[in-house]
Amino acid sequence: MTPDAPVSPDPAGPRRRIRVRKKRRYHGVWRILRDLWLPLCILAVVAAIFGIRYLNGIQSAPEVAGYISNPLTLMQEYWRFEGKSLGDVAAQQQFGQANELVRKGDLRGAVMVLESISKTCAEPMIFHNIGVLYAQLNDHQGAVNAFRETLARDPNYGPTRTSLNTLPGFNPQETDPIAVESEPNNDYLNANLISLNTLVAGDISDQQDVDFFRFIAPQSPRDVLRVEIGCQSNTLVPRVNIYDETGHPTGESAASPTAGAKLVLLISPKPNSTLYLEVAGDRASTGRYVLRVTPTHAFDRFEPNDDFGSAYAIAVGQVVEANIMTSEDLDFYSFITEESGKIEITLQNESKTLVPAMAIYGPDRRAILRADEYTEQGQQLTLSINALEHQVYYLEVWGQTKSAGNYSLVVR
Repeated sequence: MTPDAPVSPDPAGPRRRIRVRKKRRYHGVWRILRDLWLPLCILAVVAAIFGIRYLNGIQSAPEVAGYISNPLTLMQEYWRFEGKSLGDVAAQQQFGQANELVRKGDLRGAVMVLESISKTCAEPMIFHNIGVLYAQLNDHQGAVNAFRETLARDPNYGPTRTSLNTLPGFNPQETDPIAVESEPNNDYLNANLISLNTLVAGDISDQQDVDFFRFIAPQSPRDVLRVEIGCQSNTLVPRVNIYDETGHPTGESAASPTAGAKLVLLISPKPNSTLYLEVAGDRASTGRYVLRVTPTHAFDRFEPNDDFGSAYAIAVGQVVEANIMTSEDLDFYSFITEESGKIEITLQNESKTLVPAMAIYGPDRRAILRADEYTEQGQQLTLSINALEHQVYYLEVWGQTKSAGNYSLVVR
């Protein structure tokens, strides 16, 4: 046997089990997990980040103190200030959109939406909400301007008064009505916002000077406003012109007959409407003056009743004491018949100025009978129809030839 030959095992000796270590192999899902563990970890981290952001997005943002989000409040305010229901679906949807933006924390976006709503739905709570959001955005002057708009419509608006007393950095007196004109105010775009019942001092300083003021008509019902200018200089011959919310003349104007004389103009704008008032010196006159716009509360207790939707319900046999307040005023009434038969309506003119007219409408709101031929002042009107039982009928009263005055009526 050669030395290089391997030693042969002893056939008679014990046999050894030889253990062969095999290379472990991964199959199926284990191989996938081995190859994808790092991408899966990265994906889990990304999912966690986006999950947290999503949860933050669906959770309600912190409440903005003082913000009014209840749509029912908007509906109620619209009825109170406009005298009718809010039928503008787009405005209602926009209000919901503004609330959603506030919930998400997009306060600037909410302000933009609310400012858009205010053009067609100028209720105090809209401007109040704008003021609250501006305060949260640290826009102090923007908040003050919005709160002033609110209080110009309702000087005692509770939410705004509360905000002015509780918001840090605000002085409740900041929104007080102005008492002295602030130049420049030579056109309606730069008009000074004034409040009703507030005396405002002004000055026509030269022949080219004019002063513009903006004010808000009272809430419903429609009223007669007294625009009064008192001269504090015996050189001024005051002249006043009224413009609508777009800056167009309404045709209502007046001028004092002599220098230094008081000027009074009566107007009857729509409730909660925006108006502009221009003061100038007639005949190139100059001088100081004071201005005040005052509600006269000329409306009767049945207002607002200017259309079918707001017709005032009266009982058969009830005597109604009312008035046609201005040439634009209409009075609508409704009554329910108890049985079929003849119904007679009598209108007694209680004024020397009113030239009355009257119409009766059926349950379908179609005219049945009218009395609108020109008559002399003080005339009594009587209309009669054959009515059906348990039906709603409507009655309209107005003044012909732009007349106004008191009247009484009764349905029998």
